Amino acid sequence: MNVNSVNSSSYSVEPDTSVQNNQILGKDDFLKLLITQLSNQDPLQPVDDREFIAQMAQFSALEQIQNINVNMDMMRATALIGKTVDAGSISGIVDGVSIAGSKVYLSVNGNLISISDVKNVK
Repeated sequence: MNVNSVNSSSYSVEPDTSVQNNQILGKDDFLKLLITQLSNQDPLQPVDDREFIAQMAQFSALEQIQNINVNMDMMRATALIGKTVDAGSISGIVDGVSIAGSKVYLSVNGNLISISDVKNVK
């Protein structure tokens, strides 16, 4: 999901179509693996119902954990609006927040910085 035109009072959300180049498997990867497994299973020995239910529960838990992480980051980020932050080479007052995929960014002096890069809050 991408957030555009972000300030402290409004934002718009649209699907994220970018390809992320990280090594962490997400909920989409998990679902693709599950679909591939079901598509290629032996018709004479299908996946056990209990195993399938366990995999779906794992998928659901993964999705909820990722949603909680993004929500927590967004709450932390919005609490920083109007405060001075230091993120190494960039420091200044946070004037907006944006989301790209599952990453939360702060707008500081016209630059987007990841909330995880914030070293100090004044």
